[in-house]
Amino acid sequence: MMIAISVVVFGLLVAIVFSYEGPADRPQADIDGWVDVGTETVYFRHGGGELIDVKDL
Repeated sequence: MMIAISVVVFGLLVAIVFSYEGPADRPQADIDGWVDVGTETVYFRHGGGELIDVKDL
């Protein structure tokens, strides 16, 4: 009986471990931002990393 329980528990653990897909991919970028209050303009500078589409800002 203990062997059967051990096999079932081991099978569940294996299924959980192999079904894990890892964290979702997110863009990694170095971005600086600042505001010019006089002109009410927000500036962004892409300092490195993956490209980011303007529509995603």
